[in-house]
Amino acid sequence: MKTTAQETLMNALQEIIALSVENQIKIEALERIIQETNPLLHELYLGEIETLTEQSAAQRNLALTEAISEKLSEDTRHREQILDEALDSTFPASDPVSLSNEPPAS
Repeated sequence: MKTTAQETLMNALQEIIALSVENQIKIEALERIIQETNPLLHELYLGEIETLTEQSAAQRNLALTEAISEKLSEDTRHREQILDEALDSTFPASDPVSLSNEPPAS
């Protein structure tokens, strides 16, 4: 059984979808009118749309690259921290590096 909040959310989502479809139909109709009445303007319009699409793709790629770089940096810092802890718990220097999951005794 759906709660009223879920029903409200579903109704809002359905309305957004209906408006999106309606707007897409209007855009397509306007594109056809522009194409038929002014082909040069239509070509400029298509070029602008393509440019915006490329810019959007470039922005997404940049955001993904930054997120991946940040994650790699976090992983590297974590590995360095584990290695530092292992080196701290290794004594004397001739002993092999102590790698364990337990924190060093204080």
